[in-house]
Amino acid sequence: MSHLSSLKIALNTNGWWLFLLVLTAVFFSMFVYRRTNPPVSKGLKRFLTGCRMMTLFLIIFLLFKPVLSLKWIRNQKSQVAILIDNSASLQLTDAAGDRAAQVQQVLDKPFFKKLSRQNELFYAKFSDVLSVLNKKRPDSLTFDGDGTDINLALKTCNEYFLDQYLRGIVLISDGQSNLGENPLRIMGSLNTPIFPIAVGSREPAPDILVQRVTTNQVTYANTKLPVDIVLKSDGFARQQLPIVIRQAGKEVARKTVRLKSGGLEQTVRFFLSPEKAGVVRYKVEVPALGGELTDRNNKKSFFVNVLKNRLRILLIAGSPSADVAFFQKSMAENDDFELLALIEKK
Repeated sequence: MSHLSSLKIALNTNGWWLFLLVLTAVFFSMFVYRRTNPPVSKGLKRFLTGCRMMTLFLIIFLLFKPVLSLKWIRNQKSQVAILIDNSASLQLTDAAGDRAAQVQQVLDKPFFKKLSRQNELFYAKFSDVLSVLNKKRPDSLTFDGDGTDINLALKTCNEYFLDQYLRGIVLISDGQSNLGENPLRIMGSLNTPIFPIAVGSREPAPDILVQRVTTNQVTYANTKLPVDIVLKSDGFARQQLPIVIRQAGKEVARKTVRLKSGGLEQTVRFFLSPEKAGVVRYKVEVPALGGELTDRNNKKSFFVNVLKNRLRILLIAGSPSADVAFFQKSMAENDDFELLALIEKK
C-alpha cells in the first residue's frame, strides 16, 4: 500500500526575488492598461490586466527553474530469499547421511514458519542457473542440476530484489561450488547479510572428479589436437591413476598420473590425431577407486568437429618481396592452412 507523503516546490534562487518581480509585474500590468486606445469597458480592461499579470507571473516563475518534488511512501513486508542447492551432488550420501533428506529436514524446521510471520519468503533453487519456485513450499526440487554456481545465484538474487528491501539470504547448500567465480568475491560486495546452512559432512569426502576438458572445437583430419584434462581429487594423495580417452568404445590415448592432495586441480595434456572427418565424440574415463563418494563424476564426454582438409590458399605475386616472404612464413607456421604460391621471378 502506498500514499503521497509530501509535495514540495523548490526554486533555483531566493524566493524574495520572485516576490519582488511578481509585485513589479502586477504594477506594470496595471500601468499599461491604465489608459487604452481605443477606450474599452472597465470589465474588459480588468480582464486584459489579469491576463497580462498571469503571463508575466508564469514567465518569471519558469525563469527561476522550479522543481516539483513528490514523496511517496510504500509499505511492504521485508523480503527474505531462501536459495536451495539443486545440483546433482545433493543426491549423494556421505558420512553425515543423505544430503537430499537433510535439505528437506532443514526446510521443515519451525524457524522458517517463524520467519514468514514478519517477512515474505522467496524460495528459489539453483545449480548452474537460478530459477524461482512457484510454490511457497519447495516441492519441485529434483537435485539434478549440472554443477553449482553459488556466485551466480547470489548475483541473480541481488539483481532480482534491486528495488525492494531484501532483509537477508538463507543459502542451503553442500558448499561444492564448482562453477563460476569464487562466491566470496560477491559476498563482500553485497549489502545483504547471508546466512549459510551447510548440508553433508564437514570433511571433504574421498573423491576423484574430471573437472573439465579443454580443446579446440574444430580441427583437421590427421592433425595433432591438444586436449587438456583437469582432474580434482581428495583423499587419494600420491596414488597413481590411468586416464583413458576413448572414441566409439576404442581406446585412443592413455596416461598415468600421480594424484595431488587437498582438492587441488591438476592438468594433464593429451594429443589426439582424428583420422576421419565429421563430429567425433570422445569420452574421458578415470577408474573408480575404493571408498570414493561417487564414480559418476569419473567420466566426461566432449565433441570435436573434424574437417577433411586444411584450408587451401593460393598466393599470386608479380615478384618476390618482403611482404610475400612474411606471408609465406606466417602460413607455414599455421597448421590450419595449406599455401600454394605462384610468384613470377624477375
